[in-house]
Amino acid sequence: MTISQFQTFVRTIGETTGVSPLEADEEGYLALRFDEVDLHLQYEDEAGEVVLFTRLGAVEGDRTEDIAVMLLGANLFWQGTKGATFSIEPATGHVFLADRRALEHLRTEDAVRWIERFHEVATHWGTQIADANRGGPTGLAHEAEIDAPDEARDTAYAQSFIRA
Repeated sequence: MTISQFQTFVRTIGETTGVSPLEADEEGYLALRFDEVDLHLQYEDEAGEVVLFTRLGAVEGDRTEDIAVMLLGANLFWQGTKGATFSIEPATGHVFLADRRALEHLRTEDAVRWIERFHEVATHWGTQIADANRGGPTGLAHEAEIDAPDEARDTAYAQSFIRA
């Protein structure tokens, strides 16, 4: 797939959701803002993939280890992230959440659900990180608060790697 196909795909998402005009730039980048959460879409031409990512906030120094363990626990088989992955930028302590999909396999309706679900996860974990920085809990009990309609799919997906 090409960048022009991605740009057409983005316009179609905009038309479908009523967020028109929705346009990616010439390099395949698009930023969206929903409920104070900035989401970024970047088309990776060589791989033919769309990367969806957000910066959630910074981990504060005295809580770094506890929060890192919390995020790694959520990354475990993606059970607390609905398929996305956390990372921490070492120089700044900023936490990123990212996911990717092959453009050729994304239908408009699936992409909209993917973005909505990602936004839900980003909102949840942005709050968890902020709470943890203020001294709140860092355990994984909070992952159950994320709506879990895809739990069976996520578990089956994780188990496919275990069996492989």
